Amino acid sequence: MKTVLIRPSNPTRSGYLTEWGFIPTPLGLLQLAGCLLTLETSEVKVVDMEADQMQTDRAVDEVIRWNPDLVGVTIHASAAHKTAVQIAQSIKAQKADTLLVAGGHHATFLPNELLREGFDVVALGEGDDTIVDVGRTVQGERQLKDVPGIVFKKDGQIVRTQPRALIENLDRLPFPALDLVQKEKYTVRVFGSRDTVACLETSRGCPYACDFCSVTPTWGSKWRNKSNARILMELDQARKLGYDWVFFTDDIFVVYPNIKQRMDLFRQLIQQRFNLVDRADEGGCNGVEPRTDKAGIRSRYAPCIPRNRVGKPGNPQKDA
Repeated sequence: MKTVLIRPSNPTRSGYLTEWGFIPTPLGLLQLAGCLLTLETSEVKVVDMEADQMQTDRAVDEVIRWNPDLVGVTIHASAAHKTAVQIAQSIKAQKADTLLVAGGHHATFLPNELLREGFDVVALGEGDDTIVDVGRTVQGERQLKDVPGIVFKKDGQIVRTQPRALIENLDRLPFPALDLVQKEKYTVRVFGSRDTVACLETSRGCPYACDFCSVTPTWGSKWRNKSNARILMELDQARKLGYDWVFFTDDIFVVYPNIKQRMDLFRQLIQQRFNLVDRADEGGCNGVEPRTDKAGIRSRYAPCIPRNRVGKPGNPQKDA
């Protein structure tokens, strides 16, 4: 089975790029690639329109040349929606038997619209196990109706399957396939004109319910973290591949129950001397912030949010 995973270009350009000169590795796609590569006879190609500054026609030509059985498109931001739909329609016009799957925040909120616009399947929320199950349908091992956490078309009708449970143990996931992209394309020029950066995650979800944020509806209100041992192994993988920096993409890097775990992680990072960047929505609590510099965290994304717009902790969700 051959799969192409696509990050469509954002015509409005991201704030990361315009303000920091930061082109992040497509972590979501690389994680899905790692999952798909666990299937027998699976091959995966990543097409990153943003990093390669690709026009739609060129991206579609590259996909068609690879002759995939499955194409996945991430629509993390609504600004990429139009490009994603153009890609799907162009691929379908040239290779009708390819299964087209959309995922990401925008797709999770508007699955029916995307199905009407040309996609075959929309993955809702957390997609790691979902993409593997969809891959098995392509291989003829199961049917879409038996795959939790998707919306798809059947005989002109839109079908929504049962919700998929959140992944409790993130350590069981395969490593993101960082080796599928060229590190030189992923830069963070605010630190150096040629400095490269890999994106990794140490946790998922958020216990809060801020009214401006899509994280809780997409990833659930239950915060889940990887073990320190797993985090250090992923960091070591990035370092061996030659990346200068690692950006932790966690939606919230520190929550009160995990302060001790984070402090232990910082102690180990101090010993191993990594260059890191993280989000810091809650990073200043209970003495954690002073340790971040020593741990190698040279920059922290700390949004200024009015207190009256920050949500209160919600109840843990069992289903995505």
